[in-house]
Amino acid sequence: MFNLAPERRAKLRRNFRGLAVIVFALTAIQPFLGAFSFFRRADSTDYTAFHEIIANALFPLALILFGLVFLARFERHLAMLIWTGLLVLAIVSQIGLGYSSRDDATLLAWHIPLGVAVFAFALVVMLLSFGLRFAGEQD
Repeated sequence: MFNLAPERRAKLRRNFRGLAVIVFALTAIQPFLGAFSFFRRADSTDYTAFHEIIANALFPLALILFGLVFLARFERHLAMLIWTGLLVLAIVSQIGLGYSSRDDATLLAWHIPLGVAVFAFALVVMLLSFGLRFAGEQD
């Protein structure tokens, strides 16, 4: 598809790994900001705004990861493609639920477990980029 030199692909894989770590770190911060925005409303800090800013930053970062999967050609290309695609879809859904759940507790009840899924997908994408193998998987 894209005829890039091996050195260039290696650099793209390193960039992917770095970005995957950043995405994972941002998803790890999100539950704290979400909880603070819900339980510490009297604080002068607007935790909801920070929660929304990070969520809206995660979306383009995840899209960049998805695009890099095609360019970097990881050894486990299909697994990277599937997990990164799931991450993008979960982030889009999570942002939609987040904005919709301001007035609906039922949607908030879905927002929290989907956030756990986003965290898990980000973790798997990051670990796959560093060479994670699943149990029973052949080399």
